[in-house]
Amino acid sequence: MSDQTPDNPTHFHGPVVGSAVGGGTVNAENIAGRDINIHNHPAPVVEKPTFPLHQIAHPPNPNFTGREDILQQVADTLHAGQTTVVTQTIAGLGGIGKTQLALAYSYAHLNDYDLIYWLSADSEPGLAEDLMALARRLKLVPLNVTDQQAAVQALLHWLGQTSQRWLLVYDNADQIASPQLAPYLPRSGNGHVLVTSRNPNYGGLGRVLELGLFSLDEAVAFLFQRRGAKVERGSEAWGRRRNWRRRWGGCRWRWNMRRRMWKVKAAATPDTTSCSGNGKMSCGGGRKGRKWYHATITTTWELAFDEVKKTPGALDLLNLCCFLDPESIPLDLIRQIAKVGSRRASTLREIVADELALDDAVAALRRYSLMQRTDDEINMHRLVQAVARMQMGRAHTQDWAAAAVETIITTLPDWHHLHAWEAGPQILPHMIAAANLGENAGLKTERLAFLDNWSGLYLKFRGEFRTARPYYERALTISEKALGPDHPSTATCLNNLGFLLRAMGDLATARPYLERALAICEKTLGPNHPDTARSLNNLGFLLHDMDNLAAARPYYERALAINEKTLGSDHPHTATSLNNLGALLDSMGDLTAARPYYERALAICENVLGPDHPDTATSLNNLGFLLRAMGDLARARLYYERALAVRENALGPDHLDTANSLNNLAWLAYYEGNFAQSARLIRQTLAIRKKQLGPDHPDTINSRNSLAAIEAKLSP
Repeated sequence: MSDQTPDNPTHFHGPVVGSAVGGGTVNAENIAGRDINIHNHPAPVVEKPTFPLHQIAHPPNPNFTGREDILQQVADTLHAGQTTVVTQTIAGLGGIGKTQLALAYSYAHLNDYDLIYWLSADSEPGLAEDLMALARRLKLVPLNVTDQQAAVQALLHWLGQTSQRWLLVYDNADQIASPQLAPYLPRSGNGHVLVTSRNPNYGGLGRVLELGLFSLDEAVAFLFQRRGAKVERGSEAWGRRRNWRRRWGGCRWRWNMRRRMWKVKAAATPDTTSCSGNGKMSCGGGRKGRKWYHATITTTWELAFDEVKKTPGALDLLNLCCFLDPESIPLDLIRQIAKVGSRRASTLREIVADELALDDAVAALRRYSLMQRTDDEINMHRLVQAVARMQMGRAHTQDWAAAAVETIITTLPDWHHLHAWEAGPQILPHMIAAANLGENAGLKTERLAFLDNWSGLYLKFRGEFRTARPYYERALTISEKALGPDHPSTATCLNNLGFLLRAMGDLATARPYLERALAICEKTLGPNHPDTARSLNNLGFLLHDMDNLAAARPYYERALAINEKTLGSDHPHTATSLNNLGALLDSMGDLTAARPYYERALAICENVLGPDHPDTATSLNNLGFLLRAMGDLARARLYYERALAVRENALGPDHLDTANSLNNLAWLAYYEGNFAQSARLIRQTLAIRKKQLGPDHPDTINSRNSLAAIEAKLSP
């Protein structure tokens, strides 16, 4: 069967608006700091402490699961250096499990160290106090000593000289910058340093490991472990929970975030009773030990939001990104906000115009691990997005959702050149996210309908018909409410949804959409408008598919006459009408009459769109189909092979149009008597159609039946 290219009008009428959570919590910030000078240390007292001596801030977390690879990576890093102190920083978002990972490492390696000591590093004075307490425990200074600087210096000297194996954990080093922390770190000795911080900028002090989300399997294992259930990985129950977790990670729990966070905290917070066994290990001790139990993830992030407000544009950047996909957000996309007239985005528009200011805004968000940056892309935690959206009022939320929608729209290309849109695969997740989050925010605007319509268009272009459908349907619903049931943009939505349903094989359901679209165009735009011609063309194409050839012909002929008159004899839309009319004559058996329509359409496409455009491939394919029917198999192969090459290059090897070319070459080989080649090509066609359309689509069934018939020819 030949494959004609329908018109899919996408532009609305009217002006464009210018313009891996673990189970624990972490300390809330205690912002303080001062500079100190370290002088000579006093001689330590003679009395020696008893080892092993471990003071870990919290008991083991019985619900800790996953992170095996990360734990091994920490161990490999710390044990790589034998002659000098190795420092490993675990950086990441507040509440993602940095402290839990440090705890898990500490308890897993109790026998590797003579001393493990937990330090609160959320402020310089607090850190100095904890270091002085350790110096007292080690009997390096008298119990009544008050000189913190002298005590710290005595401790650092002892750590550099002792043969005891030691591990110091500097927990929650969020407010202390690298130069401030350095004087409190041992530079030599038989030990290791582990730092946990939301700030990833500790590379100068050692290796930084940025902790991300649980993998899906780790998250599922955690959930089953919390329930006390033993479920085999890969089982049906595991698969159900895995699918639920994938949706949950997509912010299904937006509506009750705080309650769920409290649940996670309550489930993962261990008992606060002492876990001292023999007097040599104490848990939960120290000046700030219990504060850890009372902070929530939400509170931690709210404090971070308050801090980033101090950097111009940082919070606005966060707000915009909350309405995009959290992964791989191109900075070039963020810069498009300069073209958007949102009142909320005025500061951000100024920031993106200054590269240094934009860098500062990103750096402020990175400082609290609210955002990560890799080259010219930024990434966010989905839960940060959800919590940040919770902080906005309804009006604020809708304004930023609308700004994200407009930002995406500014990137969209001419729809005739989707095959050459290099940024398309990268932008698509952000199109989908902005459209879905705009809907969640309560937007019911023409601009959201436009983006929904475009999302459906691009997904259909990629052959993802089932994924495209809900976006076309939502675009139609919004357009009917925002613009009215008889608006031309509503007709656009009807046309596109109807044509998608036709492509999915649901011809009967498609028909009323296309008929209603034509009625609107004729009524509001007139009988001779190009949009009316597109509706005529699409309805004719549907009737053609339904084998009602006589009924289809006047629609095609009228569409051709309108296009030639209003757009010109060399316009791509005229080529579409020529192609479709030629295909109709072909189907009616009038091959001689069909040929000049096909040849003229091919000439227009090659001259106007270029030899490598998908529409040119359609004309090549159709002309090849005609020549095959006329018995000229050698010339037909040349057209078929050229069409296949264009489609594989422009659309990809798994596109449905590529499958159509493979199908036509398969039948050409069949007529040539090359059954082995025919069967191979039909298998490729069947694989693509089954993947893109599903096993029960008429085209998939046709391919399956064709393969059976051809394989029968190969049987002895």
